[in-house]
Amino acid sequence: MASDDAAQWREAMDAELLSHERNGTWTLVPRGTANRTIGCRWVFAKKRDQYGRVVRYKARLVAKGFKQKYGIDFFETYSPVANMNSIRVVLSVCAAYEYRMEQLDADTAFLNSELKDRVYMEVPFGIENARDYQYQLNKAIYGLKQAASAWNKTIHRVFLGNGFKSCGADQCVYVKRSKNGFIYVCLYVDDMIIAAKTSEDIREVKDALKNAFKMKELGPAKFILGMEIDHDMTAGTLKIKQTRYIDDVVKRFGQENAKPVDNPCAAGLKLSKTQSPGTDAEQNAMRSKPYRSLIGCLLYITTCTRPDIAFMATQLSRFLENPGQQHWNAAVERTV
Repeated sequence: MASDDAAQWREAMDAELLSHERNGTWTLVPRGTANRTIGCRWVFAKKRDQYGRVVRYKARLVAKGFKQKYGIDFFETYSPVANMNSIRVVLSVCAAYEYRMEQLDADTAFLNSELKDRVYMEVPFGIENARDYQYQLNKAIYGLKQAASAWNKTIHRVFLGNGFKSCGADQCVYVKRSKNGFIYVCLYVDDMIIAAKTSEDIREVKDALKNAFKMKELGPAKFILGMEIDHDMTAGTLKIKQTRYIDDVVKRFGQENAKPVDNPCAAGLKLSKTQSPGTDAEQNAMRSKPYRSLIGCLLYITTCTRPDIAFMATQLSRFLENPGQQHWNAAVERTV
């Protein structure tokens, strides 16, 4: 490993392998035990705070789930997450009723889920003296097609067992009544926000989760899913913004020096399919432009914090299949 951060990445890899060992994620079996064996690889990421500062180096061992076959080594894959509208509603409740909010993260969440399907995996880089062996997986390691579904079922049972009910409008928002009011939990895979009137109610939920899983306490909710949360209980205000995410999008699409505009939709602008490429040469010219990626970013920003660009973002999304130069210009030069 030639990276300047090699020592930090190696430490993160060792921590990941140790967590697998403690968790009983796999059983070492002789090579040739199974006809089908999938590979694995390391994925590295730097975890940052709301200011963009690196707070943790994270190494994740991921199975090459794309080699799995339906009906042989996986069956169910669907896993719900909290809707962004639901998260905003809970944030609104916190602002209106002076609820406290704290954030938790389940450490190596998927590894807490028992794997019902029989899956075999190659031994990863970093394990010495294991050339003649392979792993039989006992837990739903990251990358498996059924991993997210297995984790969601596991934590769902824990919430129900601790008196929570899944909200009818959003099954990943859990509600429980306490003597001080209501306790809300928004679950987004392994990230969660706990909202309650008192610190004691929040502590009760934390303790229940810690009895079931290894959890990381992240303190007051300040940054989740790319959104920065500014909750001032003294003033009774709560603001959400995406400053860092939007800055990253602006830089990614080369608009750092663009002039600001008051309206994302230019006066008299009309977009239609007649502006889409009609020849192979025109289509080839547009293939180098990441139109789908840009529209995806704009729609995410719209959903989270900027409904004022919703009309333009949805108009532009009509041309994802065959965007033209005018569609691109309207997206990158005006909306961004």
